[in-house]
Amino acid sequence: MLPVDNADKPDYAFMEEYIKEREQQLIQKYIAHVRNTSVIIRGGITPLHEKDWAEFDIRTVFPAIRRGKRLKTADHIEGNIPYVSSSAANNAVDAFIGNEGHIRKYKNCITLANSGSVGTAFYHCYEFIASDHVTALQSNRLNKYSYLFVATMVSRLQEKYSFNREINDLRINKEKVLLPVDSDSQPDWQYME
Repeated sequence: MLPVDNADKPDYAFMEEYIKEREQQLIQKYIAHVRNTSVIIRGGITPLHEKDWAEFDIRTVFPAIRRGKRLKTADHIEGNIPYVSSSAANNAVDAFIGNEGHIRKYKNCITLANSGSVGTAFYHCYEFIASDHVTALQSNRLNKYSYLFVATMVSRLQEKYSFNREINDLRINKEKVLLPVDSDSQPDWQYME
């Protein structure tokens, strides 16, 4: 479905102007947000390369770390709940299912692929069912924006693991994540947001 002009042809000029207008609205919203935060230094957000960074145990960042539960494809019941597995595509959503028993549901967390596309991390704000090929990383300190930032940093584990060297429960509990820090050398959640 596309908007059309008087000749019933796709109205590309309208679409271009609409997107430009929407982009300007978002830019103004962002500028207003930035003006109201305390991370502003020298008229803008401190560049990443100028921030101090530190390593944190993954358990410090995510007090709740739990692997999904095994559910064979043959046992999937058709439904509308995202089923997250170890795919690197589509935010790791493999299917939509309706299973209620012998599953693990999560919401507002990062999933980390243990096998398959090992080390791939995605943020999920919606409720989903997790396969045993992913581990859910949850923290009450993070919001959507800081989760997105941290997911990028957690994805760096891809460099360390492979199909032949998967992330098991023992290994994940020994992992560290590199994060920007505040003046107290604690994770700077507001900056990440």
